[in-house]
Amino acid sequence: NADVALLAAAFARVDSSVKDKPAKVREILQKGIRNQPSDVRLYLELITLEVAEGKPEKAREYVEKGLKERPESQDLRFSLAEMQVFAGEYEQARENIKRLREENFDVEMGGRRKNAPRLDYLEARIRMRKGEWSEASQMFQALCPELTRRVPRLELQTWLLVGQCQENLGNPEQALSFYQRAQKLDPLNVEARYRAGLMLLRLGSPDEAAAEFQRLLGLTNAPRDLHLQMAQALILLNMQLPLEKRDVRSIFDELALAEKEKPGAPEVPLLKAQAMLLRGTGNRTDGAQQVIEEQLKVHPDRAQLWVALAQFKGQGGKAPDALAVLDRAVKEQPKLRENVDMLLARLNYTIMIPPMEATEDPAKRETEKAKYEKGRTEALRKVEEIEKTMPKLAEADHLRLLSGLAEAYGRLGQEKDTERIWNDIASREPNNLNIRLLLFDRALLNGQEAEITRLLGEIKHIEGPQGPFGNYGEAGRLVEGVLGEMKDKPELSEANRAKLDSARKYLHDAAQQRTRWARIPALEAEIHQLEGDKFKAIEKYQQALDLGERRPTIIRQLVRLLFEERRPSEAKQVVQKFLNQESTLVLAGLGKLAAEALLERQT
Repeated sequence: NADVALLAAAFARVDSSVKDKPAKVREILQKGIRNQPSDVRLYLELITLEVAEGKPEKAREYVEKGLKERPESQDLRFSLAEMQVFAGEYEQARENIKRLREENFDVEMGGRRKNAPRLDYLEARIRMRKGEWSEASQMFQALCPELTRRVPRLELQTWLLVGQCQENLGNPEQALSFYQRAQKLDPLNVEARYRAGLMLLRLGSPDEAAAEFQRLLGLTNAPRDLHLQMAQALILLNMQLPLEKRDVRSIFDELALAEKEKPGAPEVPLLKAQAMLLRGTGNRTDGAQQVIEEQLKVHPDRAQLWVALAQFKGQGGKAPDALAVLDRAVKEQPKLRENVDMLLARLNYTIMIPPMEATEDPAKRETEKAKYEKGRTEALRKVEEIEKTMPKLAEADHLRLLSGLAEAYGRLGQEKDTERIWNDIASREPNNLNIRLLLFDRALLNGQEAEITRLLGEIKHIEGPQGPFGNYGEAGRLVEGVLGEMKDKPELSEANRAKLDSARKYLHDAAQQRTRWARIPALEAEIHQLEGDKFKAIEKYQQALDLGERRPTIIRQLVRLLFEERRPSEAKQVVQKFLNQESTLVLAGLGKLAAEALLERQT
């Protein structure tokens, strides 16, 4: 009896004595189909189960098996369209959707409007699969209330899909909120919990990420990369602790399990080396490097290992030693010349120019300046050569290399080249919000009003009205306008004060959507500065740094304000935090040696 099978399957899902619930439910439903092969409900339950378990091929088998028994079933044909969307068979899916619309599948008559939310849902999925993230996200959210009223099983899946759209739009906080919404519907859903963990990791909360991953350990359907991600979370968590409180044993335990799950995975030795470095310097560093070198003997063609070795050799600003490793790699493995990770590493070390030494002697200062300029000119020549000789790469790798080139030109002070490449990326990726925000920043800085309006329009088109990027952009435009007016009239007028209040409201709305976005407190700090409140400005700049802000202008502003307010010990802490990130200090106008000299003077 099909009703009995469905009831038994529902009971098995909540029975605490059943260890492997998916396997038990599958067994019950399969038995039901053997006894009642024409009951569509049994196929639909199995299809839902296999999709939730991440087995779309198996789900499609049940769709096709059911259609042999009941070819007229609209529900099964809808499921087939779902599978076709998943497989990228968009034309076939749209043909199926068209037929179902003609048959008034899932239609409710509301006033003059025919409403078919499940078919609209599939259209949204097609948009998503084509990378139209903003349109898909808006469609899913508009559909969800009615869709879940009609088909409750699709609610969880819809929130997961909205989360993925937000990920690709560069909104990790919003993605996390949708994954957590899915978790509330089904606390045992593996995808919702795993994706939430990944977002927490991305947002700099390794402790919360580790807690999410911990709940998935031991499950039979846990993601294959779970132990690797858990190890990564534990490494980041330990990096935040003093040396004496670090515990790397659990990291090595996770890596041992990852090695069993994915024998030969290149990430394992890299993470193992990172874990060894957590124990301290000296012999630990040598041991970590030895791990990489031993792996290279076995896998000399793996770019990740060569890049890791270059990182070890390049520690302490030894860029020539790192470049020597990369040269050796392409000599021994010529195919690595066209590897994007190798090219990006070469770019990174090429632009590592020794900063000018701080000196009070004018003659020495000129010598240092000439030496630095010579190094910059040579680095620029090499970056231009890398761009001219770019190999033919897959589109995703090509975009990564373009981003690396843009950063390299920017660090060498070549603003026009940086902007040229950003525009190239924007034309290749019409839904890329982050690149448009960078271009928007540049347009604001240069006072290009037409460009500001165009980019803000594109941002709002991509993410929809009242999105976080758009709200941030509106706030930025207002703040920059006030800055421009105050160059001639330093005092803050009532009209400009009102503009800053409006900017603050835009930032408040953006913060509701992206709660951990470092740009928001950074811009709030600028507003406080314009209002003359240095104490609050410092507080907001520090908050921005805690959230991951690394823009050199922000670091420079914070250090300057701390010295102005006679708080040198806090300025020292800020500089100290970045002493191991020399390029960040250089761009902030605080070369490492200059920063060390500055700290020495203050102590």
